[in-house]
Amino acid sequence: MGLGFFSLPVPVTDTEYSAVSGEDQKLVTGSRNIQAAVDLGSSKQLEQIFGGSVAAGDIGIYTAEKLYVQDRGEKKQSFVTSNGMQYRVVDEADWTAQAGVRVYLARRHISQGGQ
Repeated sequence: MGLGFFSLPVPVTDTEYSAVSGEDQKLVTGSRNIQAAVDLGSSKQLEQIFGGSVAAGDIGIYTAEKLYVQDRGEKKQSFVTSNGMQYRVVDEADWTAQAGVRVYLARRHISQGGQ
């Protein structure tokens, strides 16, 4: 499949949130590089996959690797770095049957409070 031609190393940081003294603290649980194709600007294509939850500036990540979406009941959260910017993985579509990959929606992440 042509997806392999577009794959490149993408840095990923996996985190967990833990309550410390009543405040959520983001704890880094690991860093890794995955092979992925990154869609930097096709929001119309991403809308076909994820519906109306796609915003301008969101990116798509096509990979066979597992990324974590905390809002989906995961205890972990994945953040990816692309073009020097950090993105939080916010949604997942399972395309393993059709293309052998999962498609992840990632949103630009701005750290708050040094986290």
